[in-house]
Amino acid sequence: MGPSKEEDPRRVALRREVLALALGKRKRGTKYRSQPRRYNGILYASRAEAARAEELDLLVAAGELVWWIRQPTLYLGCAENVYRPDFLVIPVKGRPFFEDVKGVETQKFARDKKLWRSYGRLELRIIKGGSVVEIIDPMEGNP
Repeated sequence: MGPSKEEDPRRVALRREVLALALGKRKRGTKYRSQPRRYNGILYASRAEAARAEELDLLVAAGELVWWIRQPTLYLGCAENVYRPDFLVIPVKGRPFFEDVKGVETQKFARDKKLWRSYGRLELRIIKGGSVVEIIDPMEGNP
C-alpha cells in the first residue's frame, strides 16, 4: 500500500530508508564524506576538485595557463609506488607543476609526500580550502 496524500513525506522517506537498510540496499557514502561532483561531463571525487578544475579552465581562457591534465599517473621510485595527483598544470610562464586538492590527509598521502621529496621531478602543490597550503619542491636540497 502506498502513502496516503496526507502522510508526512519525512515519515515516508524514513520508512524507505529503514526498508533499504533491512534489505541491504542502502548506498554507502564515501569514506571521508566527500561529495562527488560533475563538471564538464567529468565526475570529480569532490566538490573542491571540481571547483579547481573549473578555476583551471578559467585560467586557460584568461591566457595564464597553456593547459592542464587531470590525474596523470606517476611512479615514484618503482612500479609499486603509483601516485595520481589531481592535476598537472602547464603555465604560460614558468615550469609545469602538479596539484593535489585535499580535504583529509591520509597516511597514504603522507607516505606519497615523502616519496615525492625523493623521486618527484616537479613541484607538488597541496590545495586545501581553495588555496595552496604547501609546496613540495623535490629540487630543494638536491644538487
